[in-house]
Amino acid sequence: MPMGGAVARLSMLALGAVASGAFVVLLFPPWNAVWLAPLALLPALALLARTRTVIGGALMGSLFGLGYVLGYGEWVYASVHEGFGLRHMLSALVLVAAAALAAWPFAVFGAGAVALRRGRLPRALAPAIAWVAAEWCRVQSPEPLPWLRLGDALHDQPILLQPAELGGVALLSFLLALVNGLLFEAIRRGRAEARRPLAVALLIALLWFGGGAWRLAQWPEDGGGLRVALVHAAAPRVLHFDRETTERSLALHLDLTAQAVGQGAELVVWSESALDFLPEELPQDLDDRIAAALGFDPERRLLLGMHLREEGGLANGASLRDGSGREQARHAKHLLVPIVESIPGWLEELPRFRHRLKRFAAAQSYVAGRGARPLPAGEARLGVLICYETLLPRLARAAVAQGANLLVNPTNDAFFPDRGAEQHQVMAVMRTVELRRPLVRVANQGMSLVVDAGGRVRTRVALDERGVTLATVQPVQVTTPYVRGGHLWDEASWLLFALGCVPRRRSEAGL
Repeated sequence: MPMGGAVARLSMLALGAVASGAFVVLLFPPWNAVWLAPLALLPALALLARTRTVIGGALMGSLFGLGYVLGYGEWVYASVHEGFGLRHMLSALVLVAAAALAAWPFAVFGAGAVALRRGRLPRALAPAIAWVAAEWCRVQSPEPLPWLRLGDALHDQPILLQPAELGGVALLSFLLALVNGLLFEAIRRGRAEARRPLAVALLIALLWFGGGAWRLAQWPEDGGGLRVALVHAAAPRVLHFDRETTERSLALHLDLTAQAVGQGAELVVWSESALDFLPEELPQDLDDRIAAALGFDPERRLLLGMHLREEGGLANGASLRDGSGREQARHAKHLLVPIVESIPGWLEELPRFRHRLKRFAAAQSYVAGRGARPLPAGEARLGVLICYETLLPRLARAAVAQGANLLVNPTNDAFFPDRGAEQHQVMAVMRTVELRRPLVRVANQGMSLVVDAGGRVRTRVALDERGVTLATVQPVQVTTPYVRGGHLWDEASWLLFALGCVPRRRSEAGL
C-alpha cells in the first residue's frame, strides 16, 4: 500500500476510535439516550475487530478514551476559562491535556478486547472483561476520577439498577458490555450463526428486567421516617472568602433554615462550603444564630458544609450542630479535588496561578480527612460524602460498614457549567442500591436529590433553584452482598482477564 494510502487509513481509524468514544457519551446527561446502551460499544468493537495486535488495540483504546473523556468533559473548558480566568486557547489546552491523562485506562480496554478474543473464554465476554478491568484502573489511578462509568448510564432506570447490590456499578458495566459483545458477535457471524448469541442476550435481558422488578418491589415507596430539609441557596461563588458575600450567604441559609424548621424539619442539610468563612473568621455569635434558626430545639440537627481546622491544616468538611448551635460531630473530606484542593508544590509556587486560585480556594492545599465514622443525628447515622466522594464506592461502603444508615452528600457545583452539574448527580444514585441506603444530596447551584434505598429519585430540585425542599427519609440498616464481598467484582475482572488470555485451541469455539 502506498505511504499516502496507509497514512490516510490510519488517520481514518484514529478518527473513528475518537468518534466511537464520543458516541458512548450519548448515554449520559444531558442526552440520557439509555436506549442506546446495548449498542453503545458496537462502533468501538468493530474497529477493534480490525486490529491485529495488542499494542494496536491499546492505541485504539487510548483514542477511544480520548473521545470519551472529551465528550463528557467538554464542560471542563468552560469551568477553567470562567473559574480561573484563563484565555480560550489555554483553557482548550488544559481540557485536551486532562483528557489525555484520563484516557490511559481505556488502553486496557482496547488491548484486552484484542488479547481476550484469542483466549479460551467465549469471544462475547472479551469486551465485558476488558471494560471492567479498564474501569478498575480508573478507580485505582493515583488521582482517581471515575467520572461516568458505563453502568452509570442506568441512573434513571431503577429496575435495571438492582443488580448493583450484588456487584456494584462494576457489575452493571459488565452486563451492559456483555450484551454489546453478544450483539456484536451476532452481527459478525451473520444470519446463519447469530441465533446463539442473540438468545443469550435475550435471556440476560429477561433475567435482568424480571429480577430487577421483583427486587425493586421489595423496597416500598412510602413510609414514615426522618423529616429532612434540603437548603439549596443557589448562592453565587465568585471570590472565595469575600466577607461581605459570605455574610449575605450565611444570613440567607439561616433564614431558609428557620423556614424549614417552621415546616417540621428534624434534620436540616446545607451544601458544601455553605459557611464559607475561614475557621479564624467565623462570626462570634454563630452558635447563637444557628440555635435561633433551629428554634432552640435540642432534638433538631443541622449539617452544614464549612472549612475546618484539623491537625495538619485546613480541611473541607461538614459540621453537625444541635439545637444549641454547638458542634456535636464533624467530618473532613477525604477525596480532594486535584489543583483546586490538592495543589502540587511546583504549581503552588507560581504567583499568577496562586492569584487565580483564590477564586476557588484558600490558595493552599487542604488536608485530607481520616476515618469514616458516621455522625449521629437521633436515630439516623449520617454517612457524609462531600462533593465528588460519591464517585468512589469504597468511601460510602466504609461509612456503611461503621454503621451509617443514611448517606448525605453536600456538594458545591458552582464550579460546573450546567452539563457538568447534571452529570455529577448521576454517580450518587448508584451508592443507594449498592448499599441499600437512602441518600440526601444538597447542592449549591447543582441538582439536589432525595433517593430511596431502591434507587428511585423521590425528590429532584432543578439547577439554580433557591429555597427549601422537605422530604421524609427512612434510614435503613441492612447489609448487602455488595458490602460483604460484591465490591470485589472489579478485582475479579482481572482474574477473568488472566484466564481469558490463555490461548484457545483451534478446535475450541465460543460465543
